[in-house]
Amino acid sequence: TDPEWETLYTRIQATTKTAPYGGHAPEVYYSDFLAPASLGAVGITVELPQAAAIGALPEDPLVLREDINAERFGLPYDLNGDGKVDSDTRNDDYRALPVIVQFNWLAPGDPPQTLRLFTYLRGAR
Repeated sequence: TDPEWETLYTRIQATTKTAPYGGHAPEVYYSDFLAPASLGAVGITVELPQAAAIGALPEDPLVLREDINAERFGLPYDLNGDGKVDSDTRNDDYRALPVIVQFNWLAPGDPPQTLRLFTYLRGAR
């Protein structure tokens, strides 16, 4: 599990903003996340659902909301498990976190490869 689950959304959001083309090295997300050497250069990007908060100004940061229509993330969905889907900000109040993880690798002698994984994180990895 992530030792700081409540801040995972905010941390991934900040890391994603600085992702180079092809993604970050796996250990940027978790120090013990090592890719097999046979894959060659591996990059990872993580996409999170984001929307403006209700009443937000254009310069305000985007937030996690469970009421947005984002089919690729499985939203709308009750992210905090309170039995309802609402428009409140869920940046630090979620039980499930929808993500799209993209793995990019370039093994020696092979063309570039990509794998996209659409899933929900639930505190365990």
